[in-house]
Amino acid sequence: MSTENISNRKPEPGDGLFLEVLDEFLDELSRLASEVPDRGPFYQHLTQRLQNITAASSVAVWMVGPDQTCVPVYTGSGQQSGGRMTSDFRLRSDLFDRIMNSSSVVVMDDRGSSVFARSISQVAEEKKLMTLVINGQLEPQMKRVYADLTAAVADIASQLEHRLIVDQQQQRFSRLEKFVQLLHNAHLSLDPRQVAYHVTNDARAILNADRVWLFQVAHRPQLLSCSSVSGVNERSRSFKLLQSVVDECVTRNQSGSLTRNESEMADPQLGRLSAYLEQESVDSVDVILLKPAGSPQVDGALVVEFFREHDRVQ
Repeated sequence: MSTENISNRKPEPGDGLFLEVLDEFLDELSRLASEVPDRGPFYQHLTQRLQNITAASSVAVWMVGPDQTCVPVYTGSGQQSGGRMTSDFRLRSDLFDRIMNSSSVVVMDDRGSSVFARSISQVAEEKKLMTLVINGQLEPQMKRVYADLTAAVADIASQLEHRLIVDQQQQRFSRLEKFVQLLHNAHLSLDPRQVAYHVTNDARAILNADRVWLFQVAHRPQLLSCSSVSGVNERSRSFKLLQSVVDECVTRNQSGSLTRNESEMADPQLGRLSAYLEQESVDSVDVILLKPAGSPQVDGALVVEFFREHDRVQ
């Protein structure tokens, strides 16, 4: 049975048709989450279809700003004001705190309606939560149905968020590797110090990075060049930690990439890289190992850094 045509009537909560339509909707949403290349079509479908199926008074996906303000970015009704989405339901700051600090669905009564809410993403730049508001007071059994539905929808949305972040990271890392190989091959015949200077400064400009380091790898990583600076204090704690990050990747014979948002879930083998992110004002770091064509031997490493927004190099 298609969820687009349910005999021209909205299913009644508690009947078999309602539960069947919910199952079809969740299957449909799961397929969409694995296929769509960006968030917009997914969340538009989620909010509009869920509001239609449940006859909810409000379905909304909210974006959380850096100042902890919360605004609806997708709604089932598609209401807009001044070019921005609006929602009939107002998310108070105390409710926001409860939702974002809970790993399960938050259920509450609000002015004669039942509200179901759960966080979707805790990633700094993409913090999101969703709310489902049903008019009237519900029996405990129906509250459980709507709570389970909210949890299932939020889980699918979370899977989408994770997939898109991983895809973005893989694409960026792939571009970096290709770029580094191009520079590495292009400068093979030049003086090593000139190569280092051009690699770091060209890479910073082309990649729009904030800082780029180039290390030569022998017994331990030796710095050849750092973009945009005339000198580096190699005795500083910060530099020694970065040096150990490169050494860690060389020992594993594997490039490393990590963002601040992923540091809490980082592979334990990236422990030093995670520690470096925590200590420095750096939002993401890519460590790319350099090998001569056709050789398994690592002879260098490029480190590409992107700073936190307020620390960005202009």
